[in-house]
Amino acid sequence: MYGCYPSGPSKYTLINPGNFNMVGQVLDTPSANPSYSGIQTLIKKAHPGDIIQFTGGPSGWGSFQHTALIEAVDANGVRIYEHGDNPHVNSTYYNWSSFYNTYLDFDVFTDKTKGITLYHFKNYDSKFPSHTHNYSKVISTSYAYGQGSGNRHGVTKTYQCSSCNSKTTKTTWENCSYSNGKCTKCGITKTVAYTFKPITIEEGVYSIRSAKNTGYTIDITGGSTNDGANAQLYKYDGAGAQLFSFVHNADDNTYSIINVKSGKALETQGWNKNSGGNIDQSGWIVGHANKRWYIGQLNDGTYILKNKHSGLFVECKGGTIANGTNIQQYTGNFENNNFKNAQKWVLTKSNVMDTSIVQLGANDRIISTFWTRQDKYNDGFQIRYATKKDMSNAKVVTDPYTSSLGKSVSGFKPSTTYYVQVRTYKHPTGSDGWFHSAWSPIQTVKTTKAKDTSNQVIVPSAQPGQSNTSNNTAKPVKVTTKSTSITKLTKGKKSFTVKWKAQKKYATGYQAQWSTDKKFKKGVKSKFVKGAKKTSLKVAKLKGGKKYYVKVRAYKQMGKTKYYSSWSKVKTVKTKK
Repeated sequence: MYGCYPSGPSKYTLINPGNFNMVGQVLDTPSANPSYSGIQTLIKKAHPGDIIQFTGGPSGWGSFQHTALIEAVDANGVRIYEHGDNPHVNSTYYNWSSFYNTYLDFDVFTDKTKGITLYHFKNYDSKFPSHTHNYSKVISTSYAYGQGSGNRHGVTKTYQCSSCNSKTTKTTWENCSYSNGKCTKCGITKTVAYTFKPITIEEGVYSIRSAKNTGYTIDITGGSTNDGANAQLYKYDGAGAQLFSFVHNADDNTYSIINVKSGKALETQGWNKNSGGNIDQSGWIVGHANKRWYIGQLNDGTYILKNKHSGLFVECKGGTIANGTNIQQYTGNFENNNFKNAQKWVLTKSNVMDTSIVQLGANDRIISTFWTRQDKYNDGFQIRYATKKDMSNAKVVTDPYTSSLGKSVSGFKPSTTYYVQVRTYKHPTGSDGWFHSAWSPIQTVKTTKAKDTSNQVIVPSAQPGQSNTSNNTAKPVKVTTKSTSITKLTKGKKSFTVKWKAQKKYATGYQAQWSTDKKFKKGVKSKFVKGAKKTSLKVAKLKGGKKYYVKVRAYKQMGKTKYYSSWSKVKTVKTKK
């Protein structure tokens, strides 16, 4: 049975029709394709074993004529067996839409002459009986992870009618069945829904890089220091506009995220709570919830940033990696129970504000700390001291000099090991908060035994308020002081005179202190005596007939800082009335 196209666009006929009679035709017109309804009406007249001839058809053979055998017809469509010179489609069921649009291709080849003719086999008299399909035979089953709640997959089964071979498909949902963490049917890895839990990270300076491409980072547009300057994505270059200090707020476990160049805080602009709301910078007010961010960490090590006020997450708009892409807030965007890359960030530490300890020294009660120079983004330094290695009992002391290289602090216990760290800080104008670098690595120092008279401490050669050296560090200078002793204490009328042993080599002056309280807790007075050679002081305008407790110590001055020896033994004197 071979098809041909012998008589032009007005007629579609079967050569040597033999036992076939033509039932009807549907032809195109100069202005329209053969109609969908006309073809459906014609084919519904067919018997099993009838023949159709048409132009169009599978594989887009637009002007070729095809001959095909009708195997079955029902209300929903037709089953076709086609061969011709080269078989290319075998026993396929088409619903009416796919028969017209896909099989005949009558809606595609608008520039071709089209038509279809139905031929009836003369010796077959019974019409194909109408029936209800019995889709009892499953001929294929496939599984696909997709929509649905929890760990579920779709099950798509193809059924075939036992009477006419027509097919239908049906999709249902079922729970995944896991072995070694994977579903045995659809292959999906078992997922656990993400529950946001705030974490803490080390305070310090970070760049906030896109997890989609870590070459791009959050940036303040144009390096602006103004309120309202926009946050955008930009290629990383290490500038201050791309660096942020993370300051922990212990009261709610959030962080203030402060740009190191501007000193402004990242915020949800205008206290907006809507997805798509803009993120900009504004003056840092510690208590403002729209300037506070929770930090979460995902299983892949990336971070998400959630605003306390809006409950929304920092996002690179549209996931677009390009200079100038807006940074906004948006609802948590999940895919397979994980955040999409547009909301995932890599926090990369920066040392732009960091300093480090270069040397420590101590006597029985003073610790001197000497650090590297760092004056790019800071207003001063902070030193913390602890007797516990985890720094949980640390005491923090501030040195408010940008160019300072060291500080001596008193009040420590003798014969005790201390853990020491240093960092820089900055207090932005108009803000009630301070932001910092990370703490330097811990170093240790041990104070000497009590009443050690060879009191030696290490101090920087450049003092607070003085010029620094040309290098980032300066060589430390050893400062040695030595305690003195009272040699004579003479009473006078409402006065006394105290004399002490000179310490010419180890002092630049002395300090005398007196009180009517044996423990020196109240009524304490003191006076400095300049000059290493001075050895006496008269104290007048006291109460007559009163007992006074007196002690003296030496000091050595470096720049604006005095370094003291230990106190002498206390002696007493009673003034005359």
